[in-house]
Amino acid sequence: MLVALLFVSRTGVVGVVTSDEKASLLSFMMSVYSDPEHALQNWNSSGVHVCEWTGITCNEGRSAVMQLVLTGRSLGGTISPALSGLSSLKVLDLSKNYFEGHIPAELGALLMLQELSLAWNLLEGTIPLGFGKLRSLIYVDMGNNRLSGDIPVEFFCNGSSSLQYVDLSNNSFTGGIPLKDDCEMKDLRYLLLWSNRLTGRIPPALANSTRMEWLDLELNLLNGRLPSHIVSRMPNLQFLYLSYNQFTAEDGNTNLETFFDALSNSSALRELELGANNLSGKIPPVISRLPKSLVQINLAENLLYGSIPPQISNLINLTLLNLSKQTLGCNTG
Repeated sequence: MLVALLFVSRTGVVGVVTSDEKASLLSFMMSVYSDPEHALQNWNSSGVHVCEWTGITCNEGRSAVMQLVLTGRSLGGTISPALSGLSSLKVLDLSKNYFEGHIPAELGALLMLQELSLAWNLLEGTIPLGFGKLRSLIYVDMGNNRLSGDIPVEFFCNGSSSLQYVDLSNNSFTGGIPLKDDCEMKDLRYLLLWSNRLTGRIPPALANSTRMEWLDLELNLLNGRLPSHIVSRMPNLQFLYLSYNQFTAEDGNTNLETFFDALSNSSALRELELGANNLSGKIPPVISRLPKSLVQINLAENLLYGSIPPQISNLINLTLLNLSKQTLGCNTG
């Protein structure tokens, strides 16, 4: 009997693993109370193998579920904790549906998970502490929900540096950005935290994310000086959104030169959003050192004054310069 079971496992013949996972999937289906597009119609149908169910992708031997992708299916219900039984799952995408309730803490048992998307649902509550165990995660999107509370430190800082894409935008998260000094996050390329209630300063540890391409912290309650020491270590930065916070400039909020100079090595920078902060002082001539790749600069709704330096003409690809609602003079000479 033992020899037979080992043979089934190693050869990938449909066996015990898929039977257990089938039960997990059926429990998930039972937690779905609305399926107007009949996405789950062939689940548990006679003659249809689990690996042929809508949204399911299995391994080559059809002995384990590797992906559960049901994005944009108008499904309503709750996310069943039974999904934790899919021990080989690498991709879980339930985005753009109507799932409500809390995110099950049991999903922290999906140790093989690489991609998690629960975006554009009606989920509430906090990020489970157990998500710190998901050390294989590369892509996480939980944006556009009703999530709240502090972001767990373990979510970012768990000894792994695999995360490349994190989107927690348009929720109600509070507290600071939980990056400790020893948190590397060296492969992080996209960090989208816009439209939350985050407070405090941008943590210095973010400077370890030297591959950053898209940093969006708009519409929060962040404060402190503009993060010159952080962006100076992000040569691949393309989009930097810091508008609608409470940032100030250097030297008693009079000097933007340091920050502009820090961005001079970000040769691919396309959009720079600094509107609606507490920035004061004059626009320095060093603005000409900003990357020529810049297409858009937003400095609106600040406390800037003085004239627009003529050196800005060096930004030959600039198509939008927003300086509205300032006390800027009209002299551009």
